[in-house]
Amino acid sequence: MNAGSEYPDRIRVFMTRYRTAFPILLSLTSLYFFAYFQRIGIPGMIFDELQIDLGLTASGVTLLGAMYLYVYGGMQLFVGLLSDRHGFGRVFLVGSAALTAGSLVFPLCHQPLLLYGARALVGFGGSLLFICLVKGINHLTAPRHFAIMLSLAQFLGFFGGLAATYPLAALSHAVGWRRALLLAGLITAVLTVGLWRVLRRAKLLEVPSRAQVVEHLMGQVLRNRELWKIMPACAVNFAIYFVAQATIGKKLLADCFQMTPQDSSAFMFIMLLISMVGTLLSGFILKLCHNRFKVILITGWFMLAISCGGLVLALSPGLHSATGVKACYLGLAAASFVGPIYTAGVTGMVASETLGTAVGFMNGALYVLIAVLANGSGLILDLYRNEAVRTPTAWIYPMAAYRWIFIVCLGLCAMALPLLLRFREPRTTEGARGGA
Repeated sequence: MNAGSEYPDRIRVFMTRYRTAFPILLSLTSLYFFAYFQRIGIPGMIFDELQIDLGLTASGVTLLGAMYLYVYGGMQLFVGLLSDRHGFGRVFLVGSAALTAGSLVFPLCHQPLLLYGARALVGFGGSLLFICLVKGINHLTAPRHFAIMLSLAQFLGFFGGLAATYPLAALSHAVGWRRALLLAGLITAVLTVGLWRVLRRAKLLEVPSRAQVVEHLMGQVLRNRELWKIMPACAVNFAIYFVAQATIGKKLLADCFQMTPQDSSAFMFIMLLISMVGTLLSGFILKLCHNRFKVILITGWFMLAISCGGLVLALSPGLHSATGVKACYLGLAAASFVGPIYTAGVTGMVASETLGTAVGFMNGALYVLIAVLANGSGLILDLYRNEAVRTPTAWIYPMAAYRWIFIVCLGLCAMALPLLLRFREPRTTEGARGGA
């Protein structure tokens, strides 16, 4: 066989092997799309609408986003254990059903307490999906394809976040935020029914035969010192980016630089698109760098720290610059490319049977920090309420409030660096998962 015919044969073998896996992965990714849509869209893209319609304070609005994140983060450790013991298919399906219920209830509620409850249900459902997606990729693909398949799945799922920026803002403006979110809930319901049929046909709703004792799984993860080093840096990287993207980013541009809702949401669209491209390329970057995790992760940290420092300067008296803020926002988006690399690094630190537990442990810390930072951002804005300007459509907060938010973010960056410098290179993904 010559080289010209060998390459098409490899593609044919690849497609044959994954003919069954692709529909399953596509179904899982489609639901992850809507979990990410809910995470990004509320409250960031409809902050002013929620505040005026419901009569909430800034911290009350950010709590709607943080409620999702508190539940999401608190559930991550349990999700890891559940997925390792009961199988990713069962747990994912339960999560998608809860996500559907919360997505349908939220736009129908008119009382703040009920809205918080619906967001908690959405957070519970969303919390079950990502780790099960990782487990699904681990189960359905070859070890050498893991990092690339994970980055591809996250890239496709992140389109949900993209849909939750300018498209959601435009649809909300046209038909109202309640109808826009109700439509998203109805589509989620249809996809959940489709997922159930695909998983049942593939017999992925059965309990794994090698389910382990919970204490054994937890013990292996908690004794892993390298995981304790990588976890804070991962949490800080994604938390800062997420708060800028999904909580205060659009409102900051409108409050400080008088950007229209359409222009500011369009910029959030661009910001997330850059993050998505970075996510898609991350698996290839890791391969090109021969699995040198530490170099890539420290590069991501520097991009994050420079962007946070630039935001503090761009929001300072005498230096305030819309161009500077936009450039730093794009820097935060670019720095988020290391997200899948952190997850791929974990696969090189733990055994395959404890992967869900380990990823859940790291994700739990990550989303709790996001929730605290998101809610804390609202509290900082509330401290400046007396200096805010009330209009018929929004509360406009001073630039100093947003500057303090990014001073806190810069402090978190400084705290994460020493641990990241002490981090040791994990085994390659192939080596860690060779027997899977």
